[in-house]
Amino acid sequence: MDIELPNGRIHAVKHGSGTPVLIMHGGGLDHRHMEDALEPVFENTKNWMRTYIDLPGHGRSVTEKVPALNEYIDAIHMVMQEEGVKSYIPFGHSMGGGICLELLKSDMNMIEGMLLISTGSVFPIPDYYFNMVDNDLEGFIDFLVRSVFSRKTDLIAEIAKKGIGRINSGVLMSDLQICTSMDYT
Repeated sequence: MDIELPNGRIHAVKHGSGTPVLIMHGGGLDHRHMEDALEPVFENTKNWMRTYIDLPGHGRSVTEKVPALNEYIDAIHMVMQEEGVKSYIPFGHSMGGGICLELLKSDMNMIEGMLLISTGSVFPIPDYYFNMVDNDLEGFIDFLVRSVFSRKTDLIAEIAKKGIGRINSGVLMSDLQICTSMDYT
């Protein structure tokens, strides 16, 4: 499904029916990273409607400017509105988990539970990450994928590498800045 936004379009993919689970990918990635990893687990689940979201500037979502955290939250709310979601379970990986924690601030009465993968209370991003994005984007992508994924997840790591390689470096830089600002201690 594609939903028009004031400054672009948000793309999301839905599977199943039942309790809405809104699934957010990590920084620099897109919905395919989460969908490819999770659907084999959920395929026999009859009671969860899983919506995988491409955050603005990621995957098939389009934005006219480099998005900030509030644009990610607004886009998620637009998907919820489009789907008629009254209560839901946010599910996020890394930066997507931080976005789930942000959603908890505004949607506490709507959230039935929360699932977080590789999400910390703070997201410290070293300065050399920013320098690598500016000076050696391909090297940064290789470094990031090797740091995040174990050798046992070669297929998922390869999908992530391709996805990060397609993202605008300004969006990737913004994701790193968003992560740096996240603090849930």
